[in-house]
Amino acid sequence: MNNALDAFLEAVRRQEGRIRAEYDKESAVYAEFYPQGLNEYNQASLADVEALMLRYAQAAERHVALLGQNFVDTFKDFHAEFTAARTAQLLAIGGVKAEKTDTRSNRNALEDQLMDNLFTLAMKFKRDADAGMAYFDQSFLRDTDAAEEEADDAPPPPQA
Repeated sequence: MNNALDAFLEAVRRQEGRIRAEYDKESAVYAEFYPQGLNEYNQASLADVEALMLRYAQAAERHVALLGQNFVDTFKDFHAEFTAARTAQLLAIGGVKAEKTDTRSNRNALEDQLMDNLFTLAMKFKRDADAGMAYFDQSFLRDTDAAEEEADDAPPPPQA
């Protein structure tokens, strides 16, 4: 999407001289392409760009006789490419939001199960906390050498 936007803006800046040369800067035709000059394009937000692209492509189509079909097709392609990329981006954003909602709801169930497991182990090993520790891998909390020794020396977890 950003590539399509950058290519469009570069082409608009480059073609401004041609439009100004073909039509006077004070003409109505120039105003169709650049109603607020180049600043409108240079300072455009993402929300405005699609409308600017469409306006430019439509203005080019109205003046195809002087500007040529290649000119018109170029700006129609910019609009189509940007619109497709922006739609894909917005769909992806919506997908991420849905996944965050799923993650949030799944996290609650996971936290509940973790608490159940923790309390079950605590009840089972009330007086022997070391026996219960066999269910927890804490090697990532220690340095690498101690973690390897601990993993080698760890007894198997007791059978329930």
